[in-house]
Amino acid sequence: MAITDPILTPRLRLEPVTAGLMAAAERGPQSLSEHILAEAPDEWISSSYRLLLPRSKIGRFIDFKTQRALVVHRTEKRVIGDVRFEAVDEAVVEIGYAILPAYRRLGFAVEAMTALIDELWQDAAIDTLIGGCDMKNIASIRTLRRLGFELDITRGRAFWWRLDRPGTKNF
Repeated sequence: MAITDPILTPRLRLEPVTAGLMAAAERGPQSLSEHILAEAPDEWISSSYRLLLPRSKIGRFIDFKTQRALVVHRTEKRVIGDVRFEAVDEAVVEIGYAILPAYRRLGFAVEAMTALIDELWQDAAIDTLIGGCDMKNIASIRTLRRLGFELDITRGRAFWWRLDRPGTKNF
């Protein structure tokens, strides 16, 4: 399960984080912008750019099992966030997303995640998607509900949500 080609939606392009993209990021933000043909704004760079760099550049471990894609606004040609997914086991995948504050409450998280979820369902082995969020994160709770996720469990200060492959119930 890996995304190798961009995923297009009406307003967004999900640009997969590939070895080429990571190499461009290692050369600097300008090189990354040229590689993806989109601006990487300072706000996104300060919050998420480090996720594209090798361990030697940031001094801490990055889990390369996690697949990422940059969320690029197609009209503005600007990175507005990122999405991620990681196999928990062969049938369960954990998802996540982050959208810059100026682009929140405009449906971008739902649009990006709907496209990612549709792509993930192409893998016949995946039965369930899960996602977690802080109990106080009302926006993420609403986003996960809009995507069809149902509350599964509560651990500590986090809600964990699940979405089963359409037509199945695995619990």
